[in-house]
Amino acid sequence: MADRLPSVYDLRYGMDTPIQQLSRALRNRTTSKTEDEPLCLASLLGLDVEKLLNVKESIHMAAERMSTLYLLMRELPIGIIFANVDFQNALERNLSHAPFRWAPRSLLLLEEPMNIDLAVAAHRFSDTSQRILGFCEQDGLHIQHNGILFSDEIVLYQSCVLKAEGHTVNGYRLTWYSKPGPSSDCSAHYRRDVALIFQTDAARSSDVAVVLIENRRLLENGTNMQNDVEIFATIVAYGRVEVLQETMVETSERIVRGVLTSPDQKCYKLYLPAQGKT
Repeated sequence: MADRLPSVYDLRYGMDTPIQQLSRALRNRTTSKTEDEPLCLASLLGLDVEKLLNVKESIHMAAERMSTLYLLMRELPIGIIFANVDFQNALERNLSHAPFRWAPRSLLLLEEPMNIDLAVAAHRFSDTSQRILGFCEQDGLHIQHNGILFSDEIVLYQSCVLKAEGHTVNGYRLTWYSKPGPSSDCSAHYRRDVALIFQTDAARSSDVAVVLIENRRLLENGTNMQNDVEIFATIVAYGRVEVLQETMVETSERIVRGVLTSPDQKCYKLYLPAQGKT
């Protein structure tokens, strides 16, 4: 495997993020001891392996070491939350303990590492300012990114049309990668605020993460303007939105209305401490 791994120099100074380079290099590789994967990756990245060795031995040691690795890396591409987006069991492929349920439980097991590449490329070459990196902290992944906010109680159906105030596109059609809820019509009924985070940007068709907004916090010396508020959210599902032309919207289709957030709002952050809460 060593001949396929990127050099330490490339990992630290290359154009791609270390996560991208490692996930591509490790594709289709395996290890008999999952708890050793974080040790190998930390060594390649020049990180403090001792902190991983200090993780207590248990049945959860591999997961604990992976979360410690993410903390040591700290700067991660926002696209990492879409690493397993194509799969119906996407959330099950991530770490199962909070606040790291947004993170892949293994880079060796990633089946579509290009998902991260697509998100990073879209952010890097977008016409608007896009943050590429988020920050992994003890309370979750801190990111700054555009999306659509929906207020109050809403229903997102298996297929529905989304309208976003503040955006030039006519609208989007949302479809789920898996059944969003237990109801017979395959709808998800949310009794509190919901948002969509785009894998690419809001001007084009994109995979999206559906998040529940757990809390909002006004920044110090901030106003009540949206860009002065931090948002704490949890991922609950994944789907895809397709940009619509006016002629593509049927009058009988269900329409859900929200507000588009700006990607250059410097204080607008989405924290992803957990998933699956209601």
